[in-house]
Formats: sequence, C-alpha cells, structure tokens
Amino acid sequence: MFTAKIDDPETQYVPLLQGKEVQNYMNEKGVWVLANVEQNIGWPEHEMLIVYRKIKITLLPGNEQFCPAVAIKCNSYAELKQAKTFLMYFLSALAWAFNDKIYIVRWSNSAMQAQCNEHLRLKHTGVWGQIKRRNFRPTYLPVPQSEEARLALGLYREGMSLNHEAYSFLSFYKIINLRYRNGDKQKAWIRRNLPALEKKSHLKGRLAEIKQENEDMAEYLYVSCRCAVAHASLNAPTYDPENIDDEIRLYKDKPIIKHLAKIMIETEYGIKAFDRVYQEHLHELAGFKRILGKDLVAELVKKETIPRRSVKMPERICVRLWNHDKFNAFENMKTKVNHAHDGRVELCLFTDNNVIEFTLHLDFPSENLVFDPVKSIKLTDDNSTLAASQIADYFKFFGSLICNGMLEIWLPDGSEILSWCASLIPVNINPAATYQNCIEQEKIWREKSKVNGK
Repeated sequence: MFTAKIDDPETQYVPLLQGKEVQNYMNEKGVWVLANVEQNIGWPEHEMLIVYRKIKITLLPGNEQFCPAVAIKCNSYAELKQAKTFLMYFLSALAWAFNDKIYIVRWSNSAMQAQCNEHLRLKHTGVWGQIKRRNFRPTYLPVPQSEEARLALGLYREGMSLNHEAYSFLSFYKIINLRYRNGDKQKAWIRRNLPALEKKSHLKGRLAEIKQENEDMAEYLYVSCRCAVAHASLNAPTYDPENIDDEIRLYKDKPIIKHLAKIMIETEYGIKAFDRVYQEHLHELAGFKRILGKDLVAELVKKETIPRRSVKMPERICVRLWNHDKFNAFENMKTKVNHAHDGRVELCLFTDNNVIEFTLHLDFPSENLVFDPVKSIKLTDDNSTLAASQIADYFKFFGSLICNGMLEIWLPDGSEILSWCASLIPVNINPAATYQNCIEQEKIWREKSKVNGK
C-alpha cells in the first residue's frame, strides 16, 4: 500500500483538500497511525488532506489541548511499520520544503475499524508546536530518487529538529559524510563550496571570525567541529557539554554547516529547495510541456514558429483558484490554439455557448503562463439565464483572483494539474474598490439570472 511511484520532482504538484473531503476520509474505518509533532514551519489552522506520492495524509491542527499531528490510514496492523516509515519520509520532505523544524514527539495508533478521532490525539501541557500558517500550501514536496537521497533528507530534518547544538551540527555534517566517506574528500568538497557561503549575508560575520583564527576553514569544520563532537579524546579537540564556550561556538557554526548540507542536497542529490523551485517557476508550464512533448517544446524554447495544427492541446480544461470553490462557468471549457510563434502559444478557452472567452499565453522561453484577467477576457450576454449565471461566475472569479488569488489549470477529470501560479499581485488598480465592485456586479448578474429564469 505504501510503495509509491517515483515521480519527477520538477513536475510534481501536491494536491491539497479541505472541508468535507477531509472529514469523509477521517471517518473511514481502518487502523489509523498518528505522528504527533512539534514544529516551527507553521501548521494549517484546519484539517487538511495532502496527497503525497499517491498516498493520502491528513494534517491535524494543534490547539490548547492537542499537539499538531499527521495521520494515515492502514488496512491492517501488518502495515503499521510501513505507514510510520512513510510518514517520516513525508515529514522530511515537508521540513525540507519549509526549511524548519518538525520533530515527532510520540506515535499513536487506533484499534482496528476505528476512525481518526480525538481519542488518538496526544495531549500536551505546554504551547509548543502551536505555530500556525494562515495560507499553508506546500505545493512542492521533493521525491528522492535514491535511498541515499532519502537518507540525506532525513538527516536534514533531524538536524533542524534537535535542540542539542552539537548533535544538530553533526546531523548536518553527516550529509557531507554520506556522499564523501573520506575526511580529505569532505574537506576538499567544503573548500570548493566556500564561495557560495560567502555570498550569504547572514554567514559573513561568523566566516570572518573563523578566518581570523584558522587558516583552513574546511580543516576547522572537520576537526574542531565534526571530529570534536563525534569523538572524545584528551589529546584532540573534543566537544565538552559542560563548556559554555563550546556550546556558543557550535551555535554560531551550525548555520554554516546547515547551508553546506543544503548545497550538498541540491547539487549532489538533485533535490531543489523551494526557493529555487519558486524562482524557476517551472510549474507554470509543466503539464503543458508533458502534453506537447520534449521535441516540440524544444522548438518553442528556440522561438520557432510552429504550425497551429501541430500544437495538440486537451479538448477541455478547467480554470480554478486554489482554496476556492469551483466556478461553474470555468469548468470543462473548450480549447482552441490560435497561433504559436516566438515561443508563445496563444490558447483560447471558451464556454460551450461562447458567453465567456479568454486567452492564455504559454511563454515557453521564459517559462511563464501569461494571463490578464481584464484584457484577456471577453463576455457576451445572450440574455439567457445561463449567460447571466456565467457572467456572475466571472465577477466572482475576478474578485477572488485580485485578492492574491492563485490560478490553477486542471484536466476535467482531476487527474492532473497542468499549471499553477503564485499569488496574483494586482497593479494599477485599487484592489479594495475593485473587489467591492466585483461583489456588486456578481449580485446584479445573479438576480438577472433569476429574472431570466422565470
């Protein structure tokens, strides 16, 4: 059950569900396994269902009584070990995506045929782990492509979660050790990557301090930090848990080794950090690139002019906004390719009755989905009830979009998201006044649909 397909991490999208779908899942019978956690990433305020590597996982918010938790359903007790292992894989991916602490406080599981209810939750006496995030949206979670890469992510989560400075340092260093088993090779790799550290403003001060006292930064990190923590000797540098200077020194050095571990995971294991995924925004055209194929995409990237008939698109697609109900008018829209030149595909979407029509520009050289919610949309009222309802949907959509809405393009059967964009930041408009106008226009058109329907 918990053996998941290895997906391409560049195109992977993490579906998030809330509301009734989450409750329906939590009401299913089975053996429920919970990992009760302490975390600093910011937890969702409400129950949320995440689909990671084809497996459903429920995130349960913390409150004054219970710890935050993640839950997964098994079919039998025989799957408990697999389920716990998979949840740890998931939490390591989540910690990497948000780059902060997630520590498993305690496991709990239900009896057979139980539901995911409060009887499984771990009560706490403090307020730790209650950090919440209003718009919790882990759209990208890495899928390690090897067992070694998976272990590297696990060590990274451990390094962020430990409250012991020395052992936290060692967990981060182990990621370098995992790839380069020999001390000389580890130091050589550190030396090659020091220029990347010097570009980070938050590390410059400590790097300068170390350089004043040590000729070789790599030697210092290996001997005075790594070996001092891993080994004990009266004749060699050794971390003393009762020496406050050692504690302060490792506290100041930990950000350096953490960033080196991050570089190792990105460059040696090919796992991108979320900031890089966001900068490259490959997700904006990922699904369309899969549909068109590598050869055609390569031509588009070179800004070749492509015959319109060569650009095959799905006959129907859906336009949605993250964390909003579906807009009926924007579901199951027809598609038509207008043209493809200079690397841009102009894709026209329209309703069956042509009341709503708008265009998307797929800009392959810049990896952007270009959409203007005002200039790109054409509305045609045919005085029917349906038309009035569809135009009302448009104003509801537009009003939601300008409030930092996140555009998503889906296949109608819900099997794949073709594109998703970051929050829209409106310019050259008054967002508050425009949003209020959208609300008023939606009301007018809703009333008109009722009148037309009589």
